[in-house]
Amino acid sequence: MTNQDEASQKLRRALETAGLTDSAQNIPVCQSGDEVQRAKPEERDEISAKKERQENGSSTTEEQKLKREHSSDTDRLHNFCIRYGKQQLQIFVRNPLLRGPKTLCFQLDPETTISSLKLSIGKKIGVQPHLQRLIIRRNWRTFQLCDLLTLNDCGVQQDENILLRLSTDGLLGGGKKGPVHTEEKNSESSNTHSEQDPERPVDTPAMPQQDAQAPSTSSASAEQVGSGYLLRLARKLREEWKYLAINLGFSPDDIETFVRNDGEDSPQQKFKMLEAWWEKQDNPEKAVQNLRGALQEAGRADLASKIPGMHATKHQLGKEPDKHPGSSDLCQDIGSKLRNILKKLYMSTGSYVQLISKVDDQMHTVGYATVQLRTREKVPDPLGKCQERVQIINSTDYAKIFRQNTETGNLIKRLIFVGHDGIGKSTIFDKIAYDWAEGMSEELQKFKLVISLKMCAVDQTSDLDDVVVDQLLDKDSGISKENIDQFILENSNEVLILLDGFDEMSSRSLDPVKFGSILKALNRTKYRDCFICVSTRPSYLDILKSESLVQYHGKDFEVVGFEQNDVKEYARKYHQNTPGDAEAFIKTIYNSSTLRDLAKIPMLLLLMCLLWEENKQLPETMSRLYTEAVDNMFRRKANVSGKDVKKALIAIGKTALHGLQAADRKFSFRDNEFEQNALGLAIKAGIVNRQRVYRKQKYHTSIQFIHRTMQEYCAAKYLQDLNRRVFKKTRCKSILKGLCSTMDGVVSSEYLFRFCCGDNEGCMVTIVKLLERSTNAYHNQPNFQSNVVQAISRGCFFESQSSKAPEWLTSDFTIPPCIDVRNSVDSCSFKYLFEVICTSNNNTEQLSNLKSVFVSDVSSVRGLITALGYMKNLTDLQLTECYLENGVLKNMMMALKDNKTLTKLCINGNDTSGGVAEEWAPHIKRLTGLKILEIVSCGLTNLDMKHIASSVSGMPSLQTLILAGNTALGGSADSWSSYLPQMTRVKTLNLSNCSLQSTDIEHIAVCISDMFEMNNLILSDNRTLSRSVKSWSNYLQRMTHVKTLNLSNCSLEWTDVEHIILSAREMPRLSSVFLEGNLALRDGPGHLWGRYFPEMTLVQAMNLEDCSMGWIDLELVASPAHKLPHLILLQDGHDHESYMVTFLVKGGEQSHTMGKMVFVKMYRCI
Repeated sequence: MTNQDEASQKLRRALETAGLTDSAQNIPVCQSGDEVQRAKPEERDEISAKKERQENGSSTTEEQKLKREHSSDTDRLHNFCIRYGKQQLQIFVRNPLLRGPKTLCFQLDPETTISSLKLSIGKKIGVQPHLQRLIIRRNWRTFQLCDLLTLNDCGVQQDENILLRLSTDGLLGGGKKGPVHTEEKNSESSNTHSEQDPERPVDTPAMPQQDAQAPSTSSASAEQVGSGYLLRLARKLREEWKYLAINLGFSPDDIETFVRNDGEDSPQQKFKMLEAWWEKQDNPEKAVQNLRGALQEAGRADLASKIPGMHATKHQLGKEPDKHPGSSDLCQDIGSKLRNILKKLYMSTGSYVQLISKVDDQMHTVGYATVQLRTREKVPDPLGKCQERVQIINSTDYAKIFRQNTETGNLIKRLIFVGHDGIGKSTIFDKIAYDWAEGMSEELQKFKLVISLKMCAVDQTSDLDDVVVDQLLDKDSGISKENIDQFILENSNEVLILLDGFDEMSSRSLDPVKFGSILKALNRTKYRDCFICVSTRPSYLDILKSESLVQYHGKDFEVVGFEQNDVKEYARKYHQNTPGDAEAFIKTIYNSSTLRDLAKIPMLLLLMCLLWEENKQLPETMSRLYTEAVDNMFRRKANVSGKDVKKALIAIGKTALHGLQAADRKFSFRDNEFEQNALGLAIKAGIVNRQRVYRKQKYHTSIQFIHRTMQEYCAAKYLQDLNRRVFKKTRCKSILKGLCSTMDGVVSSEYLFRFCCGDNEGCMVTIVKLLERSTNAYHNQPNFQSNVVQAISRGCFFESQSSKAPEWLTSDFTIPPCIDVRNSVDSCSFKYLFEVICTSNNNTEQLSNLKSVFVSDVSSVRGLITALGYMKNLTDLQLTECYLENGVLKNMMMALKDNKTLTKLCINGNDTSGGVAEEWAPHIKRLTGLKILEIVSCGLTNLDMKHIASSVSGMPSLQTLILAGNTALGGSADSWSSYLPQMTRVKTLNLSNCSLQSTDIEHIAVCISDMFEMNNLILSDNRTLSRSVKSWSNYLQRMTHVKTLNLSNCSLEWTDVEHIILSAREMPRLSSVFLEGNLALRDGPGHLWGRYFPEMTLVQAMNLEDCSMGWIDLELVASPAHKLPHLILLQDGHDHESYMVTFLVKGGEQSHTMGKMVFVKMYRCI
């Protein structure tokens, strides 16, 4: 026996004694005469990794660091290198399985085929050759080795690192668990299996394959749950990792050890926990099942479903199994081909957007038209009431758009973009497609495929694969609809579908039985896991969110168009060659409240720029804008004007109207449906486009208007022509009556009606009367929307610019007690109606019925000032994000005069109010019935505080003063806090988000100590307070009358709690403390700072919502808190209901502890 044989036997016996039987079996038997030099595995791994890093030009990854940091001696013993006596070409193959060595080392003849290498690998780890994919890396690219080629043919070099990937996802080979001890010869050969293209780039791992010898799913899953998977899992865990640890058998002491060792919440911390658990498992299959269940109990069902083996197979999906092992690879190849086609298409058509086709030789980039989105959601407060949270999002902030979650933490995959015509919905979708194709957005790169479709060519029976072929592919693309459907089904989580214009879909009435896959995708009966964005007009939102479609599974984004700065930027870029024109244009817009509102709509702003460039003046209604713009287009492009333009519009308007009247609305037409001379002029002018489209395996010529509103404008011109003809009026009225006969007809004809009423009082009177009759006839129907009908009627009146309002518009029915104006279109209509009413003096008494007025995101409220004086019974007035130019707020206060019924006044988001409170604040004291005064984010200064305090000091009913968001107040409390005691009757003072400093608290506390009615002090969102809690917390003791102290979202550390609680115990009336949103509280062990709770003997409620503490921390907090018999802990459970229930009902010592508390409120849980 040689020394090497003796050493091998000793090592084998030592491993068996240590209980490492599997490792002992891996010790190769060395033949005498072989001069085998064993490479040290750790050295070999380090050399290989170093070479790979040099090739990639990248540093060591976090995963490599963690694996080296936590690899044990036992792991190292698995890295045996098998050499053969004849040293020629040495290669290393990395084993992705848990069984066998982590690195396989071979010495082979350079002429050895890849198929022979796969046989050798299969005998070592039990994976059949046809399931192996061998990958090498060259210049940041990966290439798959072909079975028929040799190592030399493939360019495999000495000491090459080869990556082994498995062509399965949860179903691995059919080999035995233990290693197979078989010596390989260099001369051995085998039959080749499925051939692969040489040096083909590898994009993604192959999809699951079916194999006769595949093991069970759970067994295969265990093979794939290694340190690499555990690291990826650790990165996805959030605060729930502690709950997961408890379910996996760790004690609170173990968790505290993990926290103490790492010092902060990090992937390393969670990885150590998972790896420590995995190393203790002796039954991998059972361990996988336990991990899956633990994740589900921790509220992370999304991660549990992705554990290897949890993916549905083809049989489970109701699909036929693959007929050959390469079918999934073929599907990925088709997907890659489709992806390249779509990217090329989007790059060529999406980089520039012609909002008005052929208007100008210079096209306007999408970047000019970045619009604003607004989301609204109901958020419960700690008292159980719901408040509306509004968030403004930029349309290119894709991270915020595509990471919307439900209250339970699940990702929302149905997104609805709602807005009026021309507001920018289509531009947003075009920009998404372009940014994905260009690869500039990291968020969008998670999608393998982005499919952008126009709904105007879709009906309710349409299937997604058919429409993709029709709209996006050429007939010679080589991609079938079956290929498209298969790829989407197999990659649902990585597919984004954009459906532009739900309101333009041809089907008028919907029948779920007839739904094709597009509408089934919206209601989640198909393509459930795909991301789907759909756009619509507001009038179709209820239909889109009906039970048969999106229902409550979606998230609404209100497209609000341009902000003031966006308008200015757009105008300056449009007129970049004539800066003087740009500034004059901007000044003209902002001198008119109507134009300011219309300019927020991107399409109308483009028309304004076009007209200003030509005439240096602007009209003030939508119909006038279109009329002048269309005349301009005909004059510049078609060289016609006057009567010829009018005749052409009437001629093509007839066809346009027929399309709108059709049972299934038509937005594309054939050549022969138009009068040819008129069509030729319209094409030259650019108001319609002629294009060849590939549909149902044939090319067709299609005529489409450049925008739906242009089709409606032309149809309105035809109706106006009928109405002015004596013998055609009856025909006009019959058509309008038919459109008003159903709610769907009214909603879909809104802009047609508006254009028809443009400067035409006769048409306006006819249409408003028909709308009145439809209201009387159908108001009892379940789908009737009276508010929509009223808004359309007001819009018609505004477009007519009539000096006399129809009687119906001034009745009690059409002027509701509550007016809510949230967009520019409604704002223009309401202001004009109020101006006419106030001018006539005949119907002003109707305004006295108004109880509340909510106006938001409006450029000017000057038109409401006069009307406010007639609203004698107004109780609630709220102006949010409205531009209040100089003197407007003062005039509004004067208009309200001695209003005794107004109880709430809110001015939010108006910077022009700051610094001039001396003008408007004195008039507030005349509102003697006012109970709530909100002046939020208005740029108030310390001098403004003097005038506000002086005005409200004598108001007998004022109880709540909200001054949140006025950041200029921070750091200067010494100059304005002395005015606070004048507000003798104020019970609630809100100074949240005012950038308060530690020195401010001293002055505020001293002054509040003299306010004997003060009960509630709100200091939330002042994050700078966390820097010196110890220095200012002592001043809290002076506020002896305060019952509620709110320090939410102040970035408090867990060490700050001691100082706050010790001061709070000296506040004899303090009953509620709010610490919600202080995420850093989770960093400190709950029992350390929770021990101070018994000091607050009178406190009855402690709010810890959104502190990311988890129920482990809550349990630690509750242990000392049980000494307070009346303490209520409020904690946001989110998706941890199962933990919460376990925590409340489990027996033992903690159950006894919790029994002494009044209750633990399960707030916002599943």
